[in-house]
Amino acid sequence: ALATPTRVERAEQLARGPNQRKLLLSMVSSMSPGAGSERIADIRTPTLVMHGTEDALVPLAAGQLLADTIPGAKILIYENVGHVLQEEVPDRAADDLAAFLQSVWASEGRTGTPAAS
Repeated sequence: ALATPTRVERAEQLARGPNQRKLLLSMVSSMSPGAGSERIADIRTPTLVMHGTEDALVPLAAGQLLADTIPGAKILIYENVGHVLQEEVPDRAADDLAAFLQSVWASEGRTGTPAAS
């Protein structure tokens, strides 16, 4: 089960952290379409957007918009996965992130692996 007692306790601790309420309210208020998009479009860093189709907090359309707004961004969509994909499909998410980082590393003409540096 995804909602183990340990995970629930961890989520509760994180939710009660300092400034968490202020941060959450700020995030939610900035989720309107186009909010901050003028700055997001200026991002020039290789970007991977990882989004679950069952994310109840951030709609898939918002993840797609984010990827479409950042020049050259790549989006990976995880079927039947929610908002916390790193806990729902941790191995797959880690493998996908590692592959993305490796591709960025190689595109810069570097050898070896990013983790080894």
